Amino acid sequence: MNKKIQTKRFLSLLITLVLILSTLPIQANAVDLPWAEDAVRILNDVYGNGTFSASDDMVTVGTTKALLTNTFKLPDDNGIISTYLNGDPDSNLTRLQLAQIIFSLYGFVALVNETDTNTSPFTDCTDSKVTTLYKLGIVSGKSTELFVPDGYVTNAELSVMFYRALGKAGGIGKKALENSALTPGAYGYDELMYLFTRGCVPRDIDPSQELAGAEIEVTTYIAVENKEEPVKYTGKKDIWNAWCTRLGSLPPERSLNWTGWASWDQVTATTILDAAIQIVATDRAALGENMKGIFSDVYPSTWYYDGIMYLFNNGIVSGYGNGQFGPSNEVNRAALAVLLCRINNINTTDPDGTVTSISDVPSNHWAYNSVTHAIAQGYMTYKDSSFFY
Repeated sequence: MNKKIQTKRFLSLLITLVLILSTLPIQANAVDLPWAEDAVRILNDVYGNGTFSASDDMVTVGTTKALLTNTFKLPDDNGIISTYLNGDPDSNLTRLQLAQIIFSLYGFVALVNETDTNTSPFTDCTDSKVTTLYKLGIVSGKSTELFVPDGYVTNAELSVMFYRALGKAGGIGKKALENSALTPGAYGYDELMYLFTRGCVPRDIDPSQELAGAEIEVTTYIAVENKEEPVKYTGKKDIWNAWCTRLGSLPPERSLNWTGWASWDQVTATTILDAAIQIVATDRAALGENMKGIFSDVYPSTWYYDGIMYLFNNGIVSGYGNGQFGPSNEVNRAALAVLLCRINNINTTDPDGTVTSISDVPSNHWAYNSVTHAIAQGYMTYKDSSFFY
């Protein structure tokens, strides 16, 4: 066949294809990217269907702001919005903007010094937030050496980055605050979890409740049968002072004198959520930049961080109640029985009646109910005759 005829036919087919594509609906041009579908599915399970998508459409500044205000409940004057989303709402979001937003939203701690440009793996971006997220496996470059900070972000890319960040922040799983609309990364979520691990608020707290009329259980060091017992405090003054006393008595040592700090009449917060944000900000400032995590002895840079935070968010582990997790501490058999019951969703409100004789675990033991269920289910056995330990 004549080469000229072949060329003409090829051009005719190409023009026909272009004309056909131009007649399709605009939304058909957006393609869902398979590599992002798993991330979108899990994110939408946490945040609600339709919140994230796997399309290759570009993300705008305006839609990102709407995501932060509607889903993550950040107020319009929040520093993240005013710092990184103050441009034209119709402009496309950049990769650098997204990295900076995610770093701040999930409260990550910088792993590198802002002035140390030699630590960056990229030749075109030395931002410390980007370097930290790269080290944590949340962001990657467009090539081995290039991050392309001014490159635009698709919905699929945004979803994958949020999914990775959520995993690092321990949020993949059920909500840690069962009776709350808050989800991991939401405004005030981290602060309430911070207070929960320190015995200042219960897990089922209503963060929208007015502080002045609230009643909160705060764990004290008052010895009752060698255990810490929660004591109820009612109203703004008592709750705030109880929080101050509790935080001031916990490790590590604060640089502030918490007794009488910020007396209740200086508290500007009106809800439990606002009060939590205010007091945690002060406590973290007293502890220094390295104490921003929910547990003071578990850092995002450690290899076990993801696992601990996943278990914490799912209500399987909660630490010692003093803000520490004790990652290197040994787990005894009673604690293991508790963990096995929680993992398998076993209700341990009452003991299992089929297990009645455990010589070294009396019925008033803190883990007695869990031990009986673990034995009854076959997860654990007696160590020697009727002895559990």
